[in-house]
Amino acid sequence: MATMTISNGQSILNRIKDKVKNKVEQKIEEGIDKGIDKAEQKGTEAVKNEAVKNKGAKSENKASNKEKGIGETEQAAKTHSSFQSYSKYDFERGSQIRFSDDFSEDVIGEFPLKWSTNNRGEAVNVKNITNKWLRMYQSSKFVSPMISSLPVNHTIEFDLILNFDKGGNSYRFPGLQLNLLALNGKNNVKDYLVNNNSKGELIIEILPGEEGSSNISLKVNKEGSLFFQNEEKGYRKLDSFYGKPIHIAIWNQGQRIRVWLNEEKIYDIPVAIPQGVVFDHLGFNVEGSAYQDEQVGYYISNVMVADAMADLRSKFLTEGKIVTQGILFDSNSSNIKPESVGTIDAIAKIFIDNPSLNIEIKGHTDSEGDEQKNLTLSNQRAESVKNYLEEKHKIAGSRLRTSGAGEGSPIEDNATSAGRAKNRRVEFIKF
Repeated sequence: MATMTISNGQSILNRIKDKVKNKVEQKIEEGIDKGIDKAEQKGTEAVKNEAVKNKGAKSENKASNKEKGIGETEQAAKTHSSFQSYSKYDFERGSQIRFSDDFSEDVIGEFPLKWSTNNRGEAVNVKNITNKWLRMYQSSKFVSPMISSLPVNHTIEFDLILNFDKGGNSYRFPGLQLNLLALNGKNNVKDYLVNNNSKGELIIEILPGEEGSSNISLKVNKEGSLFFQNEEKGYRKLDSFYGKPIHIAIWNQGQRIRVWLNEEKIYDIPVAIPQGVVFDHLGFNVEGSAYQDEQVGYYISNVMVADAMADLRSKFLTEGKIVTQGILFDSNSSNIKPESVGTIDAIAKIFIDNPSLNIEIKGHTDSEGDEQKNLTLSNQRAESVKNYLEEKHKIAGSRLRTSGAGEGSPIEDNATSAGRAKNRRVEFIKF
C-alpha cells in the first residue's frame, strides 16, 4: 500500500512564525508538563482574540475556509440514495455536544494544544482528505481534555484512518486502543499517562491485519481490576478500509455499551460498565512495532462527545421543540451524512406516532464563510431533512415546512471549533 502523503501546508517562514506565536501555549513537553491548564487557557484566549481581529475581514477570506465544510454552499442533491449502505444503522447521535475537536485550531506540525501525550503526535493535513488530523505515533498514549458533567447516557464518535507501508516486511501491525477513562479530574492525567492509573477504563482494542486477519476486543477495568472481558474476535473487512476514514461510534447507556464501525454494529453488551464509574476523558494508545514511524499512520479527527438523546417524544410534546447537533452534513453540501440516519429516524417516529403534528425544520450554520451563502446553505439543509422524512418515512409534505437562519442565531461563541460545532444544528418546531 502506498504511503499516505502528509501536507504541511505552510512555508518554513510561516512554520517558524506559528511556532513562536504558540510557544507559550504549547509548553506541553509531550503532553504531561505541569503547565497544561495555563497553556490551554492562554491558547483559547489567543484563538478568540484572533477570531475577533479577523471578523471584519471574513468576506475577503472565504476561500481559506473551505476545509471547514461549512462556509461554502452548493446546490442541494437528492439525499435518499446516500443512506442505502447505512439502512440498518441504529446509532442515535447525542443531541447536545459536550466536547468536539477537529484540530482546526491547531498548528500543522505541532502537538494539539488541548490534548496530552507521553510521547509524540502532531496535527497534519492528509492529501485528498478534508480537515486536519491528529497523527498518533507508535508507543504513545493520548488523552483528551476533561469532559465535565458527562451523563451516564452519552455518545462518542470519531473518524479514524489506518495506513501502512510494509516495505516488503511482514511484521505485525501495532494495535490501537480506544479508552474511555474515569480519571476523577484533569489533575490525574499525568498519573494515567505515566502509571496507567484510573478509577475505571473501557478499552476497545483494534488489531489491524492483512487479508482478513484483523481482530477486535473489548474489556473493562475498575480501579486496576478486571471487571469485564470478551474474547478477541475477527473483523475480516478492516483491511478493506485502510487509507480512508472509518467512522467509529460508541453509545454508553449506564452499564450497557454499544459499538459501531461504519454502519456495522460490533458490540451490544448489556452489562459491561461498573456502576458508579463516570468517564471524564477519552484516550488513545498506539502500541509499538518493528516498523518505522514513517511506515505506520494512525490518524483521528472529528472527535465528538454528546449527551445521548433523552425522551424526545415527551420533550417535543411538552416544549414543542427539539434542538439537535446530531444531524451532520457533507462538507460544502446539504447532503446528510449516513451516520445521521439513527437520529433522524428517532425523531421521525414522534411525527409518525402523532399524525396531527405539523413541524417546521430549521437549519443553522456557524459563522465561517459568507453570511448570505450560509443562509442559503441552512435552508438547503433543512430541505434535505424534509426530503428524507417524506421519502423514507412517508410523512406528508403538507405537515412539513422548512426555514434557515444561517449564522444569525448562535447559541455558542463562534471563535472556537467547539462553539462552531454547537451552532451547526437543526431544530424541529411544532406549529
